[in-house]
Amino acid sequence: MRATDASWTTWPTRAAELEHTPVAVLSGGTSSEREVSLTSGRAMARALAASDGQQPCPMSVHAVEVDATGRWVVDGERLAPRRAVQALPAEALYVLGLHGGEGEDGRVQAFLELCGRRYTGAGPAASARCLDKRRARE
Repeated sequence: MRATDASWTTWPTRAAELEHTPVAVLSGGTSSEREVSLTSGRAMARALAASDGQQPCPMSVHAVEVDATGRWVVDGERLAPRRAVQALPAEALYVLGLHGGEGEDGRVQAFLELCGRRYTGAGPAASARCLDKRRARE
C-alpha cells in the first residue's frame, strides 16, 4: 500500500490524480528531533497546499502533529494513532515528515501498512535497516 508501489511509480502520468487525493502530513513525534520535524512538516504542508496554477495540488492537506506522548493531533483533537487514521480520509496519502525515532525506524510505516494506508518513502524493513548506520553501510 506504500505510495512507492506500482500505482505511484509513474508520477508524470499520474500527477493529475493529486487533485483528487487528500494528503496527511505527519510531523513532530517523540524523538529528540521533534522541533525540526515540526518545522519541516509545516513547510511541507504549506508547499503542498500552495497552488501556482501549473502543478496540481492535493484535494486537501491535513497537517497532523504527533505529540511528544505519541498521540496524533487531528483538527486540534489529540487521538490515539488508530483513531486518528480513522478520522482522516481513507484514501489519504501520508507524507512522512517525522525525523528520528518512529518516523525513521519503520514503526509508523508498519502501522500505516497495517491500517491499509498509503504513504511516502521506504517501507518498514528498509527504514529500520537504514536507521542502524552500521547495518546500512553493510
